[in-house]
Amino acid sequence: MLIEILLLIGVGAIAGLIAGLLGVGGGTIIVPALIFLFEFTNTNTDQMVQMSVATSMACIVITSISSTYAHHQKNGVLWSLVKSIGLGIPLGAMFGVVLVNIISGFFLKILIVIFMIYIGINMFSSKIKVNKNLTLQNTNHFFPGSMIGFLSIPLGIGGGTFTVPYLRSLGHDIRKSIGTSAACGIVVALTATIFFSMPIKLASLQLNENLIYWPGVFWISFSSIIFTRLGARLTYIIKEDLLKKIFGVFIFIVAVFLVI
Repeated sequence: MLIEILLLIGVGAIAGLIAGLLGVGGGTIIVPALIFLFEFTNTNTDQMVQMSVATSMACIVITSISSTYAHHQKNGVLWSLVKSIGLGIPLGAMFGVVLVNIISGFFLKILIVIFMIYIGINMFSSKIKVNKNLTLQNTNHFFPGSMIGFLSIPLGIGGGTFTVPYLRSLGHDIRKSIGTSAACGIVVALTATIFFSMPIKLASLQLNENLIYWPGVFWISFSSIIFTRLGARLTYIIKEDLLKKIFGVFIFIVAVFLVI
């Protein structure tokens, strides 16, 4: 029991640091760690991956709130964009939760891996293509928000992997993109947690049955709050070009985890 608690606290620390630094929820660390933990303790092996994803989303609610607050203090959150993107997230998240329950995400993950590699290469490029005129327009972000919600849930992530590149493509500064992504992550994670907590009957299938491992949520969130704020501070110390490269490396790591 003590080893499990220490492992969860360590996972929360690493996930929190990444969440604050890169504007993501930390699910890339949380999901594989929980899969390992559930395998180690022989916990509900039939629903192991689903439990890891659902528990990760519940943890991300806390890490994203902490990260958003730290970025907001630095004036790094574009709240108008959070509102616009956030309106579409619940619709996509609902379908994402159903997908986690009923089908394998293998082919979807292959497509996402290809997308991540492309984005990672662009982040390493010094000439990222942006359309600064889009930031001056009243762009409708409902559909991108829905896609971010849908793609994030099966991976157990807060959506920063998709939100940050999307905001960068609109011409926004990398730091404001990260801060805004963290705020969007609250909407993704909170919506997913609500849906995962609701018992849903679909035809003959009973969905979301005991998928969230609440002790894991508590201990991971306990340590992530502290380290998220540290990561957010580092965002404003590290140079923008280096930050983009760090995010690019992170994207490749996510892709490798998905392939594995």
